[in-house]
Amino acid sequence: MFKVRMILFVLLSAIGLLATSAVASARTGPVWHVNGVKLAAGETRLIRGENFAGSLVKLKSTVLGTAVTIYCSAAKIEGKLIGGNPGKDEETIEYSSCSVEGAAGCEVTLGRTKASTELGYESSTSSQIVEVYNAAGAFTTVTIKKRSGETCLLTLNTTEVRLLKEDKYDVACVDTHQEVEEYSGLYMCVEPALSLVELGGQSVAVGMEIGGQPATLTADLLFKMLTEELKFGAYKE
Repeated sequence: MFKVRMILFVLLSAIGLLATSAVASARTGPVWHVNGVKLAAGETRLIRGENFAGSLVKLKSTVLGTAVTIYCSAAKIEGKLIGGNPGKDEETIEYSSCSVEGAAGCEVTLGRTKASTELGYESSTSSQIVEVYNAAGAFTTVTIKKRSGETCLLTLNTTEVRLLKEDKYDVACVDTHQEVEEYSGLYMCVEPALSLVELGGQSVAVGMEIGGQPATLTADLLFKMLTEELKFGAYKE
């Protein structure tokens, strides 16, 4: 009986050590830093943003059986950083000056994006910080119609760009200058799009669709503080 108890004790101790080791090795963060201090839970800082000068917001999908690429030369962002671990954000993005590649006679409109974001990592084996978007409902909408007096062979009534089936987040953008505090931060929604990222120690799927067809969004988004004397950045801890 004593031997049995000792064996059980050793096994339970080993399991406890493994669990403790797993918790200890789990990554925390990333978190926001502002002016040399970690942004605490409940604290917020206002930001504004735009697409990087000369870059395009690009939405790709298949519409009515045709491969389509939509370009928007302007995007403006308003939002706030939210402290805590992990760091979060709330953003509203407005798109303008949009067109369809190879269809000059078509007028294109992308609807406003209203999303929350969370800081994470590119993968379980990567230390690259990413910002991951989760829209409440549609990420955006797409409308394509004929320009007055012109010909447009591809028209689309207002259609939602939504989460791809069973995915949890819409878009993941890479922090190009992590662990550095600056007056602005550049986040790149890369191509090919990230389809799997790590949030809170868990792998989560990322992806969108238009009318049941996969859709990807790429962009260079430059965030700035509304108060210029504030420097900020995403850090691992």
